[in-house]
Amino acid sequence: MAKTSREQLYTVTKGIKRQYMNLAKKGDVKARKKKTELYKIIASKLGLTSDRTLWSGPHAEYLESWFLSFQADIEEALSNSTVTPSESTLTEEDVSNYKEIIRALERRVKELTIENNELRSLTIDRFEKIQ
Repeated sequence: MAKTSREQLYTVTKGIKRQYMNLAKKGDVKARKKKTELYKIIASKLGLTSDRTLWSGPHAEYLESWFLSFQADIEEALSNSTVTPSESTLTEEDVSNYKEIIRALERRVKELTIENNELRSLTIDRFEKIQ
């Protein structure tokens, strides 16, 4: 990791943490990331060909403490989020009621389509015989 400066590493890690914190505040559980996933993201943003250089070397200690901080902050943000993560609040009764309404609307659309076609054909027949 000789080509990457400490400031570049700090900037990239701050940006990644901010990105996933915003997701966590919205209640998105996809904000939880494994260390290997995060290291791959960091390596790609730094332009490294492999994330192996992040696991050892002079910046390994910083990244380890950053990851622990990342995990703690994400979990806290997820627990404090006011948005429930993609949980349906509909009961089975509500779902069945909605399905009945949809079926009734589909039947009505079919009826109206048939009626429309009949009226259209009557209108065409009436005005087709112009002398």
